[in-house]
Amino acid sequence: MTQEIKRIKITSELFGAIHLPKLIGLNKDHPLDVWTSIGEHMDINVFEVGDGTIQATIYPVRDGRINTLHIIESLQNDNIELITS
Repeated sequence: MTQEIKRIKITSELFGAIHLPKLIGLNKDHPLDVWTSIGEHMDINVFEVGDGTIQATIYPVRDGRINTLHIIESLQNDNIELITS
C-alpha cells in the first residue's frame, strides 16, 4: 500500500454498499488488515491475502463477541474499493 487509505467501500450481495470510514488496525507499514463494526450484530475484516488479492469477511456478533466460526459473507477484489482521497 503506497497511498494512505481513507475509507473502504464494500459491495455486498446481501447488504448492498457498505462504507467503512472507521478503520481499526490500518497501518501503512504492514499489509492491509482492518477490523470494524458494521452495526451492533456484525463485524467485518478486510485484509490482503497475497498477490494483490483483497478479501472482506463479514462475521456475526453476539453478546459483544465476534463469532469467526460462522461467516455471513465473504467477498474479494471487485467488491472491494480502497478509497485514498
